[in-house]
Amino acid sequence: MLASIKGMSADWERRWARGHVCYLAIVGCEPVSYVWIAFDGWRLADEDDPHALPESAAFVYDGITLPAWRGKNLFPALMHAAATDLAGSGYSELYVLVDDSNIAPQHAFRKVGFEFTDKTVKTYRVLKFARFRRCSKLV
Repeated sequence: MLASIKGMSADWERRWARGHVCYLAIVGCEPVSYVWIAFDGWRLADEDDPHALPESAAFVYDGITLPAWRGKNLFPALMHAAATDLAGSGYSELYVLVDDSNIAPQHAFRKVGFEFTDKTVKTYRVLKFARFRRCSKLV
């Protein structure tokens, strides 16, 4: 999982080349959590072509926290940092796709303020996090 951070995989290089941003939690010298933000649309895991987002929105994807660090508010802290940065750049919405069968990320995203939209794509529900200028209450 996070082993790819140390080696900087080609996938990460491709993401940076697309203009995506990675928020990374590091404890000591070790990466323990990350989340990616895309601005060129949202994608299913197996697709290369992005689907359009509203101009004021970004797409959250590929987030993970190492098991030993779960429950320590790292994900809310990363989302707070992302929301603060993005709000300062004129963004007001974040979108994420969450697999219907994967309860843990659904809970984590709801915890920081995401809500289900009326959209479902394949087996993924679209969640939307809006009005995050008040994100200081997340942490």
